[in-house]
Amino acid sequence: MAWIPSHQELARHPKTRRLARLLRITVPTAIGHLHLLWWWALDYAPDGRLDRYDADDLADATMWEGDPAELMEGLIAAGFIDSDDDGRRLHDWDEYAGTLHQKREQTRERQQRFRARLQTPPRDSSQAALEPDGVSRVSNALVTRYDSVSHALLTPLEKSREEKSREEIDSSSELSAPTPPDSVSREKTFGEESEEYRLAEHLRERILGNNPRAKVPRASPNGLARWCREFDLMIRLDGRAPPDIRRVIDWCQADSFWRANILSPRKLREKFDTLWLQMQRNGEVKRERGTDSDPRRAELKQRYANAARIAVAVPEVRET
Repeated sequence: MAWIPSHQELARHPKTRRLARLLRITVPTAIGHLHLLWWWALDYAPDGRLDRYDADDLADATMWEGDPAELMEGLIAAGFIDSDDDGRRLHDWDEYAGTLHQKREQTRERQQRFRARLQTPPRDSSQAALEPDGVSRVSNALVTRYDSVSHALLTPLEKSREEKSREEIDSSSELSAPTPPDSVSREKTFGEESEEYRLAEHLRERILGNNPRAKVPRASPNGLARWCREFDLMIRLDGRAPPDIRRVIDWCQADSFWRANILSPRKLREKFDTLWLQMQRNGEVKRERGTDSDPRRAELKQRYANAARIAVAVPEVRET
């Protein structure tokens, strides 16, 4: 994205105030029209020459809704456009955008040289690898020169052409790249019996309970795979216990505000701490923790209680 400097004294400069008086507009409005003119010139008059454009063109460029001729006369009288025997041009444009214009010309020349080298095939493959003008070396140079500065100086048409060439190079390199091992490329899967899948299915059912027409994935391991990965991150990285996640799902889907905002595990993970604090403030966490609403937790608690009773009932055996 191209840009030009905007100096802080523009608002107080006599030229700006003179333009505002001539056009009978406010100073902030005059500053806005000037910036629109300069931004437009970056793409359509990069050399600052305005001879091929008339007053109507400048009015369209600056979004001026008044008389185009009055705008042209005001810009000239205020000193923002120079008009003499050589024609019309933006005042001191080379000082502000001359470097940009030079960069664009250099980029255009590099493109032309690159296309010319591509049209001249090498004599053989070995020479192409050794000679500095070989196609393979040129392709590497094309990729490395796409830095952020040169890319920002391209016009919209040049950007589309350059990006298309870059995509072709990237696609060819992807085709020749080695295939990663199965252990690297294979993603973790979640079956219907996994904790992550049960949480994803539970959130899906609660969302559909509030809005049967909600856009949710289909209830299958493949359909809920992305949701399962989010719950996996919540459990492994965030340290959330599955029963707590289930309680937060039930609470937010019962709340009139949050059920309209929590429509995916990603959003649930992002707002989990906020939801948990609101549950604590409303007393929901204390009440639900006091009751064994989760059947698996109740089963574990019962097993521990049975084991404790057995340990007490068995008499201690001492050696004589």
